[in-house]
Amino acid sequence: MNDDTTSPPPALHPNELSVDKSATASEPAAAQAQTTAPPRVLLQSLGQLRIFEALHYREYRLIRFGQIFASLATWMDQVARGWLLYELTNSTLQLGLVRGVQAIPKLLLSPVAGSAADRYSRKNQILVAQIVDGLLYVIVAILIFAGRIEPWHVYVTAFGMSVVQAFQQPARAAMVGDAVPTAHITNAIGLNLIFPAACYGHKIAGVSKGG
Repeated sequence: MNDDTTSPPPALHPNELSVDKSATASEPAAAQAQTTAPPRVLLQSLGQLRIFEALHYREYRLIRFGQIFASLATWMDQVARGWLLYELTNSTLQLGLVRGVQAIPKLLLSPVAGSAADRYSRKNQILVAQIVDGLLYVIVAILIFAGRIEPWHVYVTAFGMSVVQAFQQPARAAMVGDAVPTAHITNAIGLNLIFPAACYGHKIAGVSKGG
């Protein structure tokens, strides 16, 4: 006599169940990896270009990004300082004089600053310059908020910041040779032209001032 009853499906081994669960659990992770893969591949491909070889070195990255933000701050200061002096004096002559005062230290102290960058620690030179620069900004901010700012304050702090920049720029430029191997020095110098922060700092300051 034929047996019409159907036999139950074979039971799965516990190891097979664990394999199935792990396979289903790994599917979302694989899908997520596929979605995040293109940006990583793009960054890796950009990093392999010869034009970005110098950015592979950490010291150079710190110098380069520090220079970008320093340039932005300098040009924002140029716009804000000129605007402040014009509001205090309402004189276009004073506006031109403050720029002339800032040019004097760079003309006179550049040889001394370059010699100092060759003889002494360049990192310490930049560190001291940044601290003095920050203190001058703090002094100007306190005078503005206290309502005691005078035109001569603007001239004195502008002269001091120009002295700081005269010593800071040669030291920062000389550090590029210490941050990358000799074979990549030309590439490191060329990267400085990719993002000319001087072209954007005054625009940011103008938008901020104009509202």
